[in-house]
Amino acid sequence: MFFLGVVFAEDGDSLKLLINEAVNDKSKVDLYNELAQGYIYTEFGLAQKYLDTAYHLAQKINYPFGEAKSLYIRGRNLGVNNHFQEAIDTLTMAVSMFEKMPGKEKAIARCCVSLGWTYNKLSKKHTALMYYDKGCKLYENLEDDGVKANLLLNVGSVHHGLDDLETANKYYQEALAVNKKIDNKSGLVYCHNSLGYIHEQKKEYEEALTSYFEALKLAEGEANLIYIKSTILHNMGLTNMKLGKLDKALKYMEGTRKIDIDRDDELGLAYVDMTIARIRFLQSKKTTNLSALKKAQAAGIKFNDANLQQKSAVYLSDMYTELGMYKEALEQHKLAGVLKDSISSKEVQLKVKSLESKRQFELAQKKEEMAQQELIFQNSLAYESKIKRILLGGLGILLLLAFVLYKAYTTTLSVKKQLLVNNQNLKEAEEVLEQKNTDLKKYIELNVELEQFAGMASHDLKAPLKTIGGFMGILKSRFYNAAEDNYKSYFDMVERSAKSLNLLVDDLLQFSKANSQALNIERVSLEDMVNEVKENLDFSISKANGEIQITDCNVRFYADRIKIKQILQNLVSNAFKFRDAQRSPIVEVSSWEDEKHIFVSVKDNGIGISEENFDKVFEKFTRIKTEQKFEGTGLGLSICSKYIEKHKGDIWIERNDGYGVKFTFTISKSLCEGQEVSRPMIAAQKACA
Repeated sequence: MFFLGVVFAEDGDSLKLLINEAVNDKSKVDLYNELAQGYIYTEFGLAQKYLDTAYHLAQKINYPFGEAKSLYIRGRNLGVNNHFQEAIDTLTMAVSMFEKMPGKEKAIARCCVSLGWTYNKLSKKHTALMYYDKGCKLYENLEDDGVKANLLLNVGSVHHGLDDLETANKYYQEALAVNKKIDNKSGLVYCHNSLGYIHEQKKEYEEALTSYFEALKLAEGEANLIYIKSTILHNMGLTNMKLGKLDKALKYMEGTRKIDIDRDDELGLAYVDMTIARIRFLQSKKTTNLSALKKAQAAGIKFNDANLQQKSAVYLSDMYTELGMYKEALEQHKLAGVLKDSISSKEVQLKVKSLESKRQFELAQKKEEMAQQELIFQNSLAYESKIKRILLGGLGILLLLAFVLYKAYTTTLSVKKQLLVNNQNLKEAEEVLEQKNTDLKKYIELNVELEQFAGMASHDLKAPLKTIGGFMGILKSRFYNAAEDNYKSYFDMVERSAKSLNLLVDDLLQFSKANSQALNIERVSLEDMVNEVKENLDFSISKANGEIQITDCNVRFYADRIKIKQILQNLVSNAFKFRDAQRSPIVEVSSWEDEKHIFVSVKDNGIGISEENFDKVFEKFTRIKTEQKFEGTGLGLSICSKYIEKHKGDIWIERNDGYGVKFTFTISKSLCEGQEVSRPMIAAQKACA
């Protein structure tokens, strides 16, 4: 992404004044976008508010460029504030709009750079490189050293994340040279800080301090560089700790602490206070600040930061040992070990994800090479077609002259033979081209990512479905009562079909995301979730004169609350949907546990399912035939099955002794919390936005 300063009060007021005095709506759209851009790093909600205004006004006045630019800025705002998947979807929409406008290569390039940065944050390093490469190619004909420096720094950051320190250092040095050329102070600050971090990882601590000091000197007095200044001071403190210079380390950490307090950075402050407590403990074993470390550990849990939790556990274990509190020390030591294993597991997952991303990157390169070869082949084919037309014309002339020039007969026969050979060659070439097109189509179909499908489903299908449903409602409200009975059935049929298709799109979207979405693990109460489901389905329960019985559900465990609640709601609502008309529906939710799993069952007294269909109901688009017709897409239980699989559990069906069936699913107790992210590296990457 591109470096932007903070909008100060007087700048924002000036822009608002210009908006009030704008002579046309297009100018207002541009000014609202500019105003929102300035608040990206400081006021997420305010930036979104101005972008909403710009976007809707651009739509109203049919101003596509303003509309696309609002999406681009919104994507950047979402990415900088850690809403990465939403940022990717929004930026992809912006690219799609810009591509329909001639002469907008620079805007497309900016979107590609932002997409590269966002994919880098998601640890999809090679996908990030692919977008950066596309941005570089678009910028080749645009002289803009500022963008070039930013691209070099971002590409270096990706290689840094891949632990390719030498390549990262090469790009950082190139970015440093370009920033010096254009005297870009903020760019120089980021370059020196990144180079310092390279030196630190290579254990070249004195060189690291030199780079950090240069970055700090350039950042002094610059209000828009306050975040990176905090990071630089933090890095200098850590480096001095590694050199054993504890007094200097404490001085730099105190400087970081002051900035984090002013910025109300709770997570950053937790890191700093933890490090300060550690430094003072190392200075004097008698100095122990247990409260600071406990607060840091609590912040790690709050912000889902496994690295902060693990570090604070290690430091607490050391302090408890020094105080002779061996039981507490052992507990923290065990916790640190568990968190370390969790972090190692996350590292392995990231490496696997990186390898997959690399494979996709290489496939994309091969695809581009094939496209270039295809273009060359098509040009060759066009040339051969031209020759064919010339030869056919010559043959026509020769045939006309044959009536008067008998001696030319031999030449004409030779030309005919040559034409047959050429036609055969052309036919073979066309067959090769057709086969290549078929192979290329299959290749593309096999490599379309599931996220792209989800974006297409929501953007390209749901919008027209809403339009159909809306217009159908208008037509029905105006003409339904006056229509004949058979036409009324047509109205109802269209309305039901639209609702059914909308439901199918929702389920397809949910199904496509079921594998890719990461779990948001937290400690949950089964009884609370069942009561929430009961409240959500209150209307359906009352309408069916039904009852939900809760038995032995007072259990807490770690899981993704939203997904488990969705599974419960799906199973309970199915129980009321597939009820027997001869009796009131009763659904019983119960639970139990063993050493490794939590067991949850949902038992009903409905129409039941035949045993031969027990396994089929979890397959995609499976709908069991019954005497009654029930709404649905056949994806609900398939989605539930995927969510249970991600929780390391199983789901199955059993026949009840009386009526109906019982669904049972398990959740593994081994699910781990937290995710390792190094704060200095986070700061460096966020700053590159």
